[in-house]
Amino acid sequence: MDKEERKMIAVGAHLEGLSVATKHIGKMVEVSEMELTILCNMARLGLVSVLSEALEPEDQVRFAAEAEKEELIRAIHETFTDEKVDGMNRISQGAVALLGSERFEKYILEAE
Repeated sequence: MDKEERKMIAVGAHLEGLSVATKHIGKMVEVSEMELTILCNMARLGLVSVLSEALEPEDQVRFAAEAEKEELIRAIHETFTDEKVDGMNRISQGAVALLGSERFEKYILEAE
């Protein structure tokens, strides 16, 4: 993803005018573009973080995941940071707020 594509994502996310439908466990759930941006990027960051830590140190997948994790964090900072708020803080707070909302909390599995 180049800088121009990241700008377009940021602009689209800020406008947040249109909603898109995403399929979630057999149901259609309406989400805004900003919600989709937050959830997808945090899910991707979570996945590459797990892969970069869970595999053997010599594993090539681990090396690739570590590189992708660093690039994604850099891209999030660059795309969502402004003079007031760090981009990683902004997207993390957004994810916590979304996942804690009544609309999404029913999809989160509780540890027993």
